[in-house]
Amino acid sequence: MKRIFKSIILLCALISLSGSAVYAQSKKEKQAAEKIRIYNAVKNGTTYIIVSDLNFLDHEKYIAQLRLRWSITRDIQFNAIHNGKFDIPVYPGDSFFSLNNDVHGARYDSFGYHPQYLFYYNIFWTLTDDFFTKKVKYSPEYVYVINAEDIDYRYFLPAFNDNFDRSLYFSSNGYPGVILNQMQDMANELNADPAVVNSGVILHPAKMTAQDTLYIPDFNFFKETTFSNHQMADEQKNKILKNYSLPYMVLTHAELDKKIILSKTPFYYAVHQGANFSVYNSQTGQREYCVGSSAGNLTPNDLKKLDKTLKAPKAH
Repeated sequence: MKRIFKSIILLCALISLSGSAVYAQSKKEKQAAEKIRIYNAVKNGTTYIIVSDLNFLDHEKYIAQLRLRWSITRDIQFNAIHNGKFDIPVYPGDSFFSLNNDVHGARYDSFGYHPQYLFYYNIFWTLTDDFFTKKVKYSPEYVYVINAEDIDYRYFLPAFNDNFDRSLYFSSNGYPGVILNQMQDMANELNADPAVVNSGVILHPAKMTAQDTLYIPDFNFFKETTFSNHQMADEQKNKILKNYSLPYMVLTHAELDKKIILSKTPFYYAVHQGANFSVYNSQTGQREYCVGSSAGNLTPNDLKKLDKTLKAPKAH
């Protein structure tokens, strides 16, 4: 009798575990199916870049450049949000590309409000069904995040100003180079595997060769201090650069953006963003090289690793 009782308990346990496994698998399948549903809806919608003002300087030229390389949705336009509402009506399946921020360690004193750390990131998202069925105002709680990417543009962000001109940020001095490449990279990931829309960083083997010039925009040399717009001292820059023995050229952000748009042939440039050190292909937006970095700034080790990778036989 005891043996039969134990067998029954064991059988019940197995049935329970089997049911849990089926439930877990079913849940994963539902999540994957929902991601694909959202992806397919987005493919047939319009993508809006959220800016501060729909008619900023050279906005027609900027959107024309984006349309030349945008490959994820049927159209791409600008939109703005004022008083909790979109300036241009939006519909289910429309998607949005915007610059968001996240404040950490804010404090208040007799002199006012002082954010301790302010992180900026590009984000690609769409609205949940609740936005349309319940007729709610725009709010982050109704946003379904598809993809997010940290950026490191302290050189561009005004100190203690949470409401800087996003139109100016996205227009990027008249040449939307770096932003355009990041959007292309995002499109590459989503087009490659719609079931993994929150895939995070994908590591790609370096396709550039040791003979290619690495372009290094000067914003990589801005110090990692809160709201600092100060570049590193020349001594610190040289300490970093001497760890890269292959051809390179340092240029300004404006020069890089212009080169991305006007260059007929692809080139490679380095960007230290968030916790990653990446090398982008200027024509496709593909991250040809991407590794985790141990610091918030460009370090000697970042360039040393890239130097070693490119010199290795497998890099040729």
